[in-house]
Amino acid sequence: MCGIAGYIGKKSISNKIIYSTGDLMKNRGPNNFSFSQYKKNKTNIYLLHSRLSIIDLNSRSNQPYEFKDKVLIFNGEIYNYLEIKKELEEKNISFETSSDTEVLIKALDFYKEEAFKKLEGMWAFALYDKTKNNILLSRDRFGEKPLCYKKTSDGIYFGSELKFIEKLSKQKEQINLTKSKKYLRYGYNSVFLDDETFKKNIYFLSPSTNAKIGKNLSLKKKIYWSLNYIKEDKQKSFGNHIKDIKKTFINSVKIRLRSDVKNIFCLSGGVDSGGVVSVAAKILKVKPSTYSIIDSNSKKYDETHLINKTLKDTKSKNYKLRVGKINFLREIDKITKYFSSPVLTINYMLYSLMLKDVSSRGFKVILSGNGADEIFSGYYDHYIYHLLDLKKQRIEFKKNLNFWKKNILSIIRNPKYREIKEPNKKELISVNDNFKSYIKKPVNLKFKFPKINKSRLKNVLIFQLKERLMPSLYQEDMNSMMYSVENRAPFLDRNLIEKTLSIPSKYFISNGYSKNILRTSLKGILNNSVRKNRKKYGFNASISSFKDINKYSIINYLKKNKVNLNQIIKFKKVNKYIYDLKFDKLNDEDNKFLFRLISLSSFLKTN
Repeated sequence: MCGIAGYIGKKSISNKIIYSTGDLMKNRGPNNFSFSQYKKNKTNIYLLHSRLSIIDLNSRSNQPYEFKDKVLIFNGEIYNYLEIKKELEEKNISFETSSDTEVLIKALDFYKEEAFKKLEGMWAFALYDKTKNNILLSRDRFGEKPLCYKKTSDGIYFGSELKFIEKLSKQKEQINLTKSKKYLRYGYNSVFLDDETFKKNIYFLSPSTNAKIGKNLSLKKKIYWSLNYIKEDKQKSFGNHIKDIKKTFINSVKIRLRSDVKNIFCLSGGVDSGGVVSVAAKILKVKPSTYSIIDSNSKKYDETHLINKTLKDTKSKNYKLRVGKINFLREIDKITKYFSSPVLTINYMLYSLMLKDVSSRGFKVILSGNGADEIFSGYYDHYIYHLLDLKKQRIEFKKNLNFWKKNILSIIRNPKYREIKEPNKKELISVNDNFKSYIKKPVNLKFKFPKINKSRLKNVLIFQLKERLMPSLYQEDMNSMMYSVENRAPFLDRNLIEKTLSIPSKYFISNGYSKNILRTSLKGILNNSVRKNRKKYGFNASISSFKDINKYSIINYLKKNKVNLNQIIKFKKVNKYIYDLKFDKLNDEDNKFLFRLISLSSFLKTN
């Protein structure tokens, strides 16, 4: 896990600017900073790299890394590097290090574009070809590692973070007010439905995408992987599908445990993180250290009883972050300043504080259950799409509807998910438009919903990889890098998701259980108290649980940033809204909107 930045174009960049950029990159890579500079046909190329040493801690694996006529700067991990290395050795290719960096550059050199079919991991990299004088930018399949770019008339800047590009280009970009308004109105779900960032003129390279910067400084993009072509395997029995998923998931956890430093696991009370920890402890014979976030002030979010079940069952060591002891307003300013964006959801503010403590205890890698909800169908709205898929199968529909009414309906808080009906376009991204009236010149959200599959549920799952998962991955990456910790997500395995989506959609939910495929595959591994629990908690908390949060502290906080906020909100109307709220009875939507207000205000102030 590292930081990368670079430039290709007509300009020259001074060493002073390069080392100033390197100072910003230290969080991502505290173990080494290096850069390479090239000039060919009046084109200047700069490649910067800061290293967080995880695999092969020796300086021989520092970057930029050169092989033949190629130079690589790479952020991420290639988890199956040992298997690829063995293949290359059989083709008489020798190695000087034990790093995945050397494997990656030699795989790209030998296999060319075919290498992307072999790579299993998370990455954002730039590969400079000295002979052809071009740069290949690449981002992993799910967008676990960020990669941004900025095009100018003189060249193209790129980097892991927005502030690296601003520093290299000596240009502080203006706030993207359109993006800010969308976030305030629609929430985190809207943020990655396009490639814009919260700063003007800087864009994200999309996941599963390569971009080649050629001689004329054009940027040509190509998608190298897609879920659009996954076909259902109706011939295989459900039992054989489950065996396949179980084997693939165990292997995914196994290869993501490869490191030369200390690992720790996120642990909530859910199936996802509990499943990862249980596979590590029971199948792979690891003695896990775990970390949990506890909000004992909120019945909605306190899952201590379920966490304790997994801890006892796996004999895991556990550390805890308790929400009630946190000074919310002080901490959020620190995080938004580092992020160069708002903190998108309250749980990722908590996650940041957790990472701070994880880092202080000497852990360098953290594994989470991120991605399981989007892959296996873990959200309450997924029941609606599943039931709509079954409507033509009267017996199956009626059976599943009865389970839903008996076991799920009473625990659903969002009223939109309490009716079995085709959602409208706005409801696809969980929009509550009650807050539109507080925004000056509100911006409408435009997006395309994919209709790839006959199954409504599978179309939604694929859509939510961008709508729900990508914001989560971005925040997870920024949080972990803030404290020089590498984040890994075993559910985000190419083979696992391809095999899961090949299973007929009728199996995704069964007998009132979401994530039926995952739950069934974890039988005998994950304790039944967690495996059979239907209620969803997640790493979350109520804003009112923080010791410094009340209506007066929020109003005063926003008032101090009135000049900036006046560009976006109707200040008097928002003040009245906050003043009239009953903080001991906040509903979910008010809780989320208050957080967005504070987070956006903090971003405007610190950036």
